[in-house]
Order: sequence, then structure tokens, then C-alpha cells
Amino acid sequence: WWLAGGIALAAIIGFALALRTARSVARPLHDAAALARRIAEGDLAGGTAGAAGRRPRTDEIGQLQQALAAMQSSLVGLVGRIRETAGQLRVASGEVAAANLDLSQRTEQAASSLQQTASAIEQLSGNVGHTAEAARSASAMAGQAAGAAQRGGEVVARVVSTMDEISAS
Repeated sequence: WWLAGGIALAAIIGFALALRTARSVARPLHDAAALARRIAEGDLAGGTAGAAGRRPRTDEIGQLQQALAAMQSSLVGLVGRIRETAGQLRVASGEVAAANLDLSQRTEQAASSLQQTASAIEQLSGNVGHTAEAARSASAMAGQAAGAAQRGGEVVARVVSTMDEISAS
């Protein structure tokens, strides 16, 4: 009896120790896997692997938990820097868009001024052409007037000559 009772007691104690050992390994691994899943899903705010209030483990499971916590912390920092950079890019792209709009408006104004200048030059060119034509016409008229004056002078000279001839006779 004693032997059977001792074997049964040893089996119960062995089973309890095996169950406790399995739980002490399985629970932290389960917690670590849950943390890795949350991180993979984008939840960086969740707690780290391991139960709160427990003394940190120093074995391989503890090292795994510490590595996951460090990874989570690094990812939080990385996401923060990415958000900051995205904000800076948003501001910079807004500034570039405003500068492009300003440049576009100034280009339109310059094109309008250039078109007005070209129109004024074309009008001035037409006026110069008309003035040149009027100058040629005035020159021709002045030439005709000079010719008429010369012919008139010749006629007067002939009249004077004729009068002198009449006076002398």
C-alpha cells in the first residue's frame, strides 16, 4: 500500500510541478506572442510582454520580453519621427504650392504687360508709317510749291523785263 500510495503521491506532485513549469513557460510566451501580434496590427500603445508587478525574468524568456519591449519603444519613436517628418512635408508642400501660385500670377502679369507692350509698339509702328507718309507728301507739296514759286518768279522777271522794255521804248 505504501508503495502504491507513494507512487501516486509522486505522480501527483510530478504532474503539479510539470503543470506549473509548463505555465511558467507558456504564459510568458503567450504574452510575448500577444504583444508581437498587437505590434504587427499597429497597436504600439499596449503594455509590454509579461505581467505587471512581477519581477522581470532574466532567462531567455525574459530576454525575449525585453527585446519585444525595446522593439515596441523603437517603433513608437520611429512612428513619432515619421509623423513629424510628414507634418514638415505637409508644411513644405503648402509653401511650394503657394510659391507656385505666386509665380503663376506674376508670369500671367508679365505676359499681359508684354502683350500690351507689343500692341503699343505695333500702334507706334503704324503711327511712324503714317508720319513718314505725311512727311513724304509734305515734301512733295513743298517741292511743288517751290516749283510754282520759281515759275512765278520767272513770270515776274519776264513781266519786269517787259515793263523795262516798254519803259525804254
